Amino acid sequence: MLERCASAGANPFVNPQSTSCKGITRCTAQHFQYYTLNVRSPKSEKKTRGIFRRTETASLYLEDGLKPKYPIFGAALEQLELNQTTYPNVPRFVVDCVEYIEHKDRIVQDGLYRACGNKFSIDELKQKLTESYIYDPKLLIADDIHTITSLLKQFFRELGAPLIPQEIYERLGRNLSDDEGIETIRKAFEDMKEPNRSTLTFIIKHLTNVAAFSSSNRMNASNLAIVWGPCLLSASQIDFDIGRMNTFAKVLIENYEHIFSPDTNERLVC
Repeated sequence: MLERCASAGANPFVNPQSTSCKGITRCTAQHFQYYTLNVRSPKSEKKTRGIFRRTETASLYLEDGLKPKYPIFGAALEQLELNQTTYPNVPRFVVDCVEYIEHKDRIVQDGLYRACGNKFSIDELKQKLTESYIYDPKLLIADDIHTITSLLKQFFRELGAPLIPQEIYERLGRNLSDDEGIETIRKAFEDMKEPNRSTLTFIIKHLTNVAAFSSSNRMNASNLAIVWGPCLLSASQIDFDIGRMNTFAKVLIENYEHIFSPDTNERLVC
């Protein structure tokens, strides 16, 4: 009987409720406690002959009462799942989005970051990521690149605390774009805590990569600054004027090499 039950457990087509296995099934079940994870996606139900049947996917989604292992949206950076290999102290979600966007066929898309993605597609993808107990980078797939770029901008706008802390921003001089102003920015950023500094370095490097293809995507430093200024500074949490915000973001992109003195946060378009 033990042999028959072992084979039943390994074979999903054998009924574990057969008479010979019921006793052992009841005994072994008493020794385990576990949380139920529903292996499905929000669209994982197919209709067959009028009956909805669930189909399995590779992502684990939450049953009622369970929270994600790590949040993605609306939390402070230190609460997120951080990359500790290729880009230490940068959220995994950010690294994966940038890798997706910087593919050679996507980074040249016209209006990258300026054009908005379809709201329904953005909300749907955000819901999948939010409901996933374990973050799955395979979910970062979209028919339209603007869905991913819009979601990445939304991620930074919704951070629980600004990417650039207010105390750092307040240390900057009145003139941001002259040599003295750029040096003041560099020194202020040296005092920025992790993971903010590594994340800011990573995303500004990404924006310089996007600007490098401005002849194709028409997104030079000025255009990117207009789009990304509110994301970097979390406009709802820091008091500043729009002109200064745009100038600040542009200075970061155009003077990346000097301000961040990069050693390990370099990327190449794949």
